Amino acid sequence: MRFAKFFSFKYLIALTLLFCIGILFLFPEVAYARPGGGHSYSGGSSGGNGGNGGGIIVFEMLFRLFFLLPPFLQIALIISIIVAVIWYHLNHQGGDKQVDNYIQSSGMDAYRFQQNQMANQAKQQKIDALIRKDPAFSEILFLDFAHSLYHKFYSSINTKNSRSVQPFLSENIKLFMRSDMAKTSPRTEVVVANIQISDIITTSEQIKIVVDFQSNYSTLYNEKNYRHILKERWVLVRNIETVSTSPEGLRDLACPNCGAPNDFNDAGVCGNCNTLIEAGEMNWMLDKIVVQEHQHYRAETLGTYAPEVGNNAPTIIDPYLKEKGARFIALHHLQNPAAYWESFMENVVEATFQTMYQAWSERDNWKSVRHLLSDRLYEANAFWIHLYQEKNYFNRLENITLEHIEPARITIDNNYESITVRIFAAAIDYTEDKNGRLIGGNKRTPRRFTEYWTFIRKIGVEKPESEFDTAQCPNCGAPADKMSDTSVCGYCGTKTNQGDFSWVLSNIAQDEAYQG
Repeated sequence: MRFAKFFSFKYLIALTLLFCIGILFLFPEVAYARPGGGHSYSGGSSGGNGGNGGGIIVFEMLFRLFFLLPPFLQIALIISIIVAVIWYHLNHQGGDKQVDNYIQSSGMDAYRFQQNQMANQAKQQKIDALIRKDPAFSEILFLDFAHSLYHKFYSSINTKNSRSVQPFLSENIKLFMRSDMAKTSPRTEVVVANIQISDIITTSEQIKIVVDFQSNYSTLYNEKNYRHILKERWVLVRNIETVSTSPEGLRDLACPNCGAPNDFNDAGVCGNCNTLIEAGEMNWMLDKIVVQEHQHYRAETLGTYAPEVGNNAPTIIDPYLKEKGARFIALHHLQNPAAYWESFMENVVEATFQTMYQAWSERDNWKSVRHLLSDRLYEANAFWIHLYQEKNYFNRLENITLEHIEPARITIDNNYESITVRIFAAAIDYTEDKNGRLIGGNKRTPRRFTEYWTFIRKIGVEKPESEFDTAQCPNCGAPADKMSDTSVCGYCGTKTNQGDFSWVLSNIAQDEAYQG
């Protein structure tokens, strides 16, 4: 009788533990949907550093160790797990409302806002000081350069293309590529989700710019594809006397001496002008990489949804917004600033928003927005469109509503100007397969979200915002139905998405990632 009771108790414990483990496996994993990060970005990753396979092994070990515990500890552990599961679901049913209420009541939002204001003010002062010393420096162009270097650095590991980045790497980084990274599988499908300057450090010999990346890439392990999510901090260095190269040279990682792109030998000698390119002497070089976070998950997981976080957080406003806004008004001789901003929000921001979200929802029509997005933003989202095509899934966005827009930042240099706004929007957001079977999301309840969007344009462009047309080539006015994969218009042969003719959406940042 005692044995039967003990066996029944053990059986009950085993079932309870298996139930709790099952619930843990049902927690949402990372997926990437909605342009710019979407409904899963806020949830982070549940894959951890061990992946699903490692998680199963860990749970199996815990399951066996559980029975070595005294009965009273087993009961206490079961009760703790049940309470934890109930608490989790109670606190996540309301999405971001509970999270935001907690953050606001604890004063964390105010603290974050103040810290961002102080950090952004200090950063802007350093950027302005660098522009005074080097008038050709552009924050927008520098970030394009850093993005290109990031992509080519990882995608060229263990390939013949590694020579294309050699002149932009310090000796320590080259050694790192040849040793530690050479032991790992090649990185493919590299996507930069967010990039921003976090600090500028000037010494007597060098200028160092600290850049924060949020990115992901794929690797192959045991014939299974894994997606890696990273937060990294890169330090790029340049000689104190060096001045910025041409915009084209920065974008193409070209030879800083002659402008020929991607033609270097193993020693870093340009194949066109035979000049030895010393890293950091004529352009920026990568000197240090710090991996702050690294998680991974099986790449097949698509269509899961995590709560939106940060909708009720205060907008991070650049402390120089008023000053830069006045400069923008003077630069463009705006007689009626209020009318201009209204036109910009309606004809540029809202038009781009509606067109892009419609193309995303249709999935196979993504190329129709090629001319509206920067190369890095288009390519990042095109990768995920490809994953949805492979799975034959559709991330549907319906009843799309842009509720209101708040200005957050304006930057102006000698090459480019940019406007960052925070959008407040809602949409019916769900994922289904080709047969209409619901994979994730909700077909009835709108999902509210906020994001920071940055538009860029070259200095000197004065095309009225009222003439901004998402369906036309911004140069020749022809229909935008013949854009190439590189955003070259099939009618006039012009590359259209570098801000030469009109505003281009350069970046989308989620609330958690945006720092100002």
